[in-house]
Amino acid sequence: MITLAHSLVTYHVSGLEPDSCPHCVSAMKAALAQLPDVVGVDVNQTAGKVSLLTEGMVEESFVVAAIEDSGCVVDRVPRWTT
Repeated sequence: MITLAHSLVTYHVSGLEPDSCPHCVSAMKAALAQLPDVVGVDVNQTAGKVSLLTEGMVEESFVVAAIEDSGCVVDRVPRWTT
């Protein structure tokens, strides 16, 4: 039997808006998707949220850096739960 534990964590991000540059949003998604243990990324520009589906704990500083490299700022860092 194979058992996978996943976590879904959502970041509130300022600077992420409906009219954000599509290239910047795509670059953010790609950078987040390449982080170890990240298996899914959803960017909701209207709500200003970025959600990650992970297979384990992800280094918080890597997530924040990937978001900030795209020109946005993480407003609130969530607590990880499984």
